Amino acid sequence: MPPPSSPFNSQNRMSIRVREATVHDAPVIVKMAKDLTIFEKLPDSTFTTEHCLKYGFGEKRLFHTLLAEKGNIICGYAMWYPGFTTDNGTPGMHLLDLYVNDSARGTGAGKLLMKALAEECEKHGLLWMTWYVVKNNESAARFYNGLGFKPTTRVTYYADQATLEKFLQQQRSRL
Repeated sequence: MPPPSSPFNSQNRMSIRVREATVHDAPVIVKMAKDLTIFEKLPDSTFTTEHCLKYGFGEKRLFHTLLAEKGNIICGYAMWYPGFTTDNGTPGMHLLDLYVNDSARGTGAGKLLMKALAEECEKHGLLWMTWYVVKNNESAARFYNGLGFKPTTRVTYYADQATLEKFLQQQRSRL
């Protein structure tokens, strides 16, 4: 539950709303993304406002962001991008990040963001949604399980830029 001094405590019953992010929100999106990285005990994020503006709002838009806010205080975000699966030949959504700051946890902000994401799927004809949960993030697993979502049996692999470059160099040298 939010602390008594939080703007999200039970004495302050302003409703939480979800809206699409604008370019003016980029700095707070980056701050929350960095907070999520810290929360998940991952290496420092190199995500910048410039990245957010270029890939979240620019000509080469690669992701969309929804924000949860109470009054004029942004308390959470969900970042997603469209995808496709050959498993059944359908379009869907990849949820990249879902984060609610400490002071707003337990207020329903996360559930409202998930509802808004499901509505985005409906609006855009996306038939599924998938996302990753860091193994040590037990609270996220409980949250998603509580909403009726279940983990898959798939294992995630990841290659950063240096790994990709090394792989390509090795493969090209064999030709």
